Amino acid sequence: MKRLGSFFDEIYGFDGMSSFLLFISVILNLVTGMWPSQAVNNFNLISYLPLLGCIFRVFSRNHERRAHENECFLKLARPLCENIIEKREEQAEAKTAFKELLHDHYHELGQAYAAKNFEAFERLLKA
Repeated sequence: MKRLGSFFDEIYGFDGMSSFLLFISVILNLVTGMWPSQAVNNFNLISYLPLLGCIFRVFSRNHERRAHENECFLKLARPLCENIIEKREEQAEAKTAFKELLHDHYHELGQAYAAKNFEAFERLLKA
């Protein structure tokens, strides 16, 4: 049991690049698994390369090299991730603004209807 514990202490482990490689491998395997064609099955063999890279990285003992590779990967991936996060935030803000606009419009409609001001109600419906 001590040997197994010392083995796990020495390996590099899972990081951002490893998880990306695993994700790519799973996606490629799922996509290529949908078609029974022989050409696609040959491509399916290629989809195992990211998985092998992930396993190699996780069980590597060269911590400095793997950390440097992960740092380079994160430098490349960070702008893309930040761009995606910015777009999601913009969409969420636009959705919130639209909901507020609808809420205000329906609130005015409700007030006009409750006050039996049907001229204002008709005008708000047309707006």
